Amino acid sequence: MKKTLFITLLLTLPFISKSQDAPLEKTMFGLQTSLTGIWIFNESRLSNHFTLRTELGINTLLYTKNSNREFGFITNPELIVEPRWYYNFSKRQSESKNTKFNSANFIGLKVAYLSDQVIFSNYEDPSTFNSMGNSMLFIPKWVMRRSFGNRFFYELGGGVGYAHYFSNNSGDVAIDIHVKIGLKF
Repeated sequence: MKKTLFITLLLTLPFISKSQDAPLEKTMFGLQTSLTGIWIFNESRLSNHFTLRTELGINTLLYTKNSNREFGFITNPELIVEPRWYYNFSKRQSESKNTKFNSANFIGLKVAYLSDQVIFSNYEDPSTFNSMGNSMLFIPKWVMRRSFGNRFFYELGGGVGYAHYFSNNSGDVAIDIHVKIGLKF
């Protein structure tokens, strides 16, 4: 009887352990890039479906001047804090889909501080657009993350939120659409 129970337990153990919910990665540290910037990030697990991501990098903002429809860009340093809810992580696991590097869809709230220090700009006097720097962005967004290879992942997503400019105490609509490729260290 004991042998039968032991053999049954031994044979069913892999199935029992597979059905349990494995949590998100405990911590991820890496580098992420897109056409508009480059960031160093750390993403730490808060619970089985929530993480807190912090980023430091440079980002290029595109702008137009309404008076003459002039198009341009300005590159500023930025600091980002973003809580994330991976709402379909368990579903991907139960369907035996890849969940490496937190590969799942998530909803996040991007809170970013943009410095008024201009790194690059195509405008003759970038200080004219310092109102774009020294600002805070609050953008709820939806993102899809998938991994490939041993250390790489990509993110596709976007959202619409609010930008507050401290220099003239005004606000505006902020749009975040991104396609990013990342490397986990």
